[in-house]
Amino acid sequence: MPLEGVAKPPESPAAPRVNPNVKAAGEEVSINFTGKCERYPNTVASHALLEFARQQHDCEKQNQVQELLFKAYFTDGIYPDVKNLLNIAASAGLDKAAVKKYITDEQVLLSVETKSREWKQKGVKGVPMFYINGQQAFSGAQEKSAFVKAFKTFAEKYPVNSSTSSQ
Repeated sequence: MPLEGVAKPPESPAAPRVNPNVKAAGEEVSINFTGKCERYPNTVASHALLEFARQQHDCEKQNQVQELLFKAYFTDGIYPDVKNLLNIAASAGLDKAAVKKYITDEQVLLSVETKSREWKQKGVKGVPMFYINGQQAFSGAQEKSAFVKAFKTFAEKYPVNSSTSSQ
């Protein structure tokens, strides 16, 4: 994927920018998927920003940045280029200069790309990807009932070894 992403085709009734099922699922949890962004994104620098937030702070900061990234792209239509990522980082209280140095570092970006390839080789094609008892279960937004069914199925099919579970 080029750094500037790839242009999306024009929206039409036959080809909506947002899948109606995704839009409806988002509305149920107060997420407004708009399809406003004109480009499919290159997310390497975004993933580097998330890695930075976790490494320099904690998972809570990473989650805060992730929520801001999602809102910017999926609701506000803001493309995740370096300038916009720095603004998102600053709004999460991160040091812009440190973030810029990290998300533009060639070694960091190469590491993110390598991790992405490794996950793709393991069959991960979308996010979120859910694993249960160490086994790949499903990806994407799911109804609560899908989780309950998967937990039951995986508990039967891949029981936790009781001799190691108490250690």
